[in-house]
Amino acid sequence: MLRFTRKSFSTLAKSTSGPLKDVKASLERAVEGVQYVSMSAEQAYLETDAAARGSKREYLLRYLRFAKQELDDALSSYHQLEDEFGASRLRAEEKEIGMATVLGEALAIKYQLKSDIAKTEKLHEAGVASRQG
Repeated sequence: MLRFTRKSFSTLAKSTSGPLKDVKASLERAVEGVQYVSMSAEQAYLETDAAARGSKREYLLRYLRFAKQELDDALSSYHQLEDEFGASRLRAEEKEIGMATVLGEALAIKYQLKSDIAKTEKLHEAGVASRQG
């Protein structure tokens, strides 16, 4: 088990603090963006020429996927930091900046987005099939 002296811990904080705070900010933006998926999809739908637009579900599905991609990218950045600095080194720093709450929320939202995307895809496919049949 690694032990950090006060001096080595302050060196650690300097090396991981900036990148970890950047990742936390990315996660917070991604989590916040999920809150606006429906409104953004609705606005894009309304702003598109009626002759050129698809269904509202298509727009919702597109924006759900955008939100999931943004969240996946932020989580990927977090995992890259874990690989670069080591999980145990990051945990100490995470406590100082309150990363656990943001990370937990991001993971929960990621799985909710996957579920929402799957449901929306099924509804969209059913709607397309009913229009064709």
